Amino acid sequence: MSSIGRPARRDDPDDVFAEFFGGERHADTGERYLVELESLVVAIFKRCEGLTARRQVIEVQEGGREKPVKRLGPYAEGAFTLLEGEADGPDIFRWYERGREADHMASSRRSGSVILVDRRGLEVARWKFRHAMVSGWDGPAEAPDPAEPYAIGRLEVTHEGLEMVIHDR
Repeated sequence: MSSIGRPARRDDPDDVFAEFFGGERHADTGERYLVELESLVVAIFKRCEGLTARRQVIEVQEGGREKPVKRLGPYAEGAFTLLEGEADGPDIFRWYERGREADHMASSRRSGSVILVDRRGLEVARWKFRHAMVSGWDGPAEAPDPAEPYAIGRLEVTHEGLEMVIHDR
């Protein structure tokens, strides 16, 4: 059983990689990005781009001033891309498909986390995203074997806020 579909664990260094890669340690066990939805890891990726957090700038007119004052507002929307990944099942693709149906636009938005883990599987950093939907998907060229993980070439996620969680070491 792979670590996908189970809660992310910080205390078991071999949990993420040893189980995910079929119980063996491979030469390529560098940092990975886990996608967590509803406290379950649903996919793992080798690379991630665009994990940037921005804040909206709001202009507020204050009494006695000629020019508006700029204040920081809520986190701004954005997108990030995960590359070279896999998942145990079609949950990520179903999330993408649900967003295409007009009747399910609101219910297709999900909140979760992207978790950077080191080569031992220990959490290094976490980015929480809010009200996200899958806006781009590149899957495998061939139909997946039901016994094998689902390959994901590229997954683009559009969100309404991204916040980095910093861990004290």
